[in-house]
Amino acid sequence: MNDSVSVLVHSCDSEFGRLIQDVLQSSDVIENVTHATEPFEAVQLAASLLPAVVIICESSMMPWQEVCSYIGLVCPQSRIILIVEHIDQDKIDKAMLLGVRQVLACSQDPNSLVSIIEQLQELDAVKNSMDYLKATDPKKWARLIAVSGAKGGIGKTTITINLGVALAQDNPGSVVIWDAYSQFGDVASLMGVTPARVLTDLTEVIGEIDDDLILDQIVHHSSGADILLTADKPVPAGTITDSLQEHVIKALRTKYRFIVVDTPSAIQSETIKIFSKCWRFLMITTLKEITGATDTFKFLHLIAPQYVQENAVLIVANRVGRGDKVKRNDLEALLEKDIFLSIPEDAEITQANNFGHSVIEDNPRCPSARAIQDLAKHLTETASTFGDRKK
Repeated sequence: MNDSVSVLVHSCDSEFGRLIQDVLQSSDVIENVTHATEPFEAVQLAASLLPAVVIICESSMMPWQEVCSYIGLVCPQSRIILIVEHIDQDKIDKAMLLGVRQVLACSQDPNSLVSIIEQLQELDAVKNSMDYLKATDPKKWARLIAVSGAKGGIGKTTITINLGVALAQDNPGSVVIWDAYSQFGDVASLMGVTPARVLTDLTEVIGEIDDDLILDQIVHHSSGADILLTADKPVPAGTITDSLQEHVIKALRTKYRFIVVDTPSAIQSETIKIFSKCWRFLMITTLKEITGATDTFKFLHLIAPQYVQENAVLIVANRVGRGDKVKRNDLEALLEKDIFLSIPEDAEITQANNFGHSVIEDNPRCPSARAIQDLAKHLTETASTFGDRKK
């Protein structure tokens, strides 16, 4: 162990406390040892010294549960070792609930404390591993973005592919667009690709399906965004099992930072799995007609908060123009949620679709492209933080 350790010992028995202090000070790995005889003194020293390890000895002055609780709250980074008169399962259970790392009996050889402290400190070595950094650094977290809406024909797929391409421009090699439709998906058509591999091919595989086999179904696109297609022809609902879909999400998380999913509106096991795993849910709607607004209201309250956290939902009004029948303020009042982004009605995006391209590639300066680029920038920036936290 390379780093030295500071230790606080709380024992009302001065002689026993000094014995532990002497044992610990003889170790080369322990930097300094402080001894506190009073319970409140121990809590106050823990708050001021922030020791790496706190050793609490059972006493009659204050229940050890209270001392452990106070120190655990005021100094949560300290690892607590509890020394009791007699060990029983009840004490072990209570100690674990209070975050105690080790429970020892008074009769145990004090020299064993040095070995235990070394083992506790070796846990810090995990912080230098790549897996730890990937798990705890928000800049390395995989972010699943579900794109859906209450009805068809509102531009979900168009927004999905353009958002994926915009994200790929800022995050090269880290974005995949997943067409989760098992029936009538349009990602391949709008991106001008002929699918050679699709997820439904894996339903015929005999044996275990691993991450590499799933990632082999990925199609690389000239825009920089990779593509994963569920099906190249309509298949019965349920063809993609919950187990396979769970494995697909897991495999994509190992390779990509952003997973943009064109998700059907149906509430079924396939979509629920995606909804429940998403970091952001883009609820696409339009202001063209009253039924679109009411359907969006119904869909929103059907999925949130049961399947999607409410703060993960972003309302996106698509194809906004002068002839809209629903006013923005009226929709926001109905949904009790602000419209996060408005994408203007734009002939350029339709023209790009007809040629099997994204408007981000064909005309990045047109109004619709700029709106989607703003959305991609927002998602990239917020993906690098821990995100919204409840107070």
